[in-house]
Amino acid sequence: MSDLDIPATLTASAAVVTALGVILIAYWSYRGKERASKAADFAEDATRAIVAIGDKLYTLDKRVDGRLTQLLEQVRSEGLIAADLARSEGRAQGEQAQRDRASEAQP
Repeated sequence: MSDLDIPATLTASAAVVTALGVILIAYWSYRGKERASKAADFAEDATRAIVAIGDKLYTLDKRVDGRLTQLLEQVRSEGLIAADLARSEGRAQGEQAQRDRASEAQP
């Protein structure tokens, strides 16, 4: 017979199989993490660049349709006008309240 040490051979074989398993698990874990990271980056970019208006999707960073751009500009300017109007009304009400207090204080 040969000088083969069976228990040492089994131990070495088990260590090799275990090492291969650990390497494969680490590779699959890294690959899954990389794919998840790419998917998250893509989803983040996609949600920033696309907006749904009704049943249609539009990209905001590109001038898709002149009417869409006009609509967005109009909505923004109306919002600014409404904010300015509300601020002016609030200021006028505050000034009127101050005049009312001043007139009540004087006999």
